[in-house]
Amino acid sequence: MCMAITSLHGLREGYEIYGVMDAAASESLDAHIMAIRRMIQAGVVPCTWMQTISEWIHNWQNPKSGLYSNVYMVYNGYFGQKRPE
Repeated sequence: MCMAITSLHGLREGYEIYGVMDAAASESLDAHIMAIRRMIQAGVVPCTWMQTISEWIHNWQNPKSGLYSNVYMVYNGYFGQKRPE
């Protein structure tokens, strides 16, 4: 809910808002789904944490890419990057 209110306020102020939807939660699944639907309806661009980080580093030649590689390994199972548990 906090992200929804902040996002809607930002839209009213004229900002382009990207919501990292899988990094947010609500008190229930229904509340979460309704908040996401409301934000998208208002114009928030939905994205995921992985999209956001990938856009920040742009490519793996970025000097800061090493900082993010551990995050990918811990939380991402895509491309076989997730460390075995």
